Amino acid sequence: MAKVGGPVRGNPVLTAVAPIAGTVNLKEGEPVKFSGSYEVRHPGDGEEIHGQVLDKLVKSDNALVAVVTRGNLRFSYTGAAPTPGLSVAGSATAGKVKAAATGRAVVVGIDTAKTTVDVLL
Repeated sequence: MAKVGGPVRGNPVLTAVAPIAGTVNLKEGEPVKFSGSYEVRHPGDGEEIHGQVLDKLVKSDNALVAVVTRGNLRFSYTGAAPTPGLSVAGSATAGKVKAAATGRAVVVGIDTAKTTVDVLL
């Protein structure tokens, strides 16, 4: 059985778990925030982003989730287009990010037609 745990030799992908209780609906490409020991959930409105889901769909409580924790990642955004050099954060729309003045995710590219943003984590 697979176990939760950190990266091996600097690999930016780790195995986490979905929340033990509550509504779980994590999809590939969505932003996540660590909320417990190797536990991830959608970041709340304005919360920092810690990684991105690699799995196609996670719907069950306490399910294993592959998470990318650093690199050049692409997210869907809502609201005003983010600004290069600034940041993004979780939004009120689960699975999307929004523009933010500060944070660890630095905006490096935007596609306003597709409402996607590329960030460095």
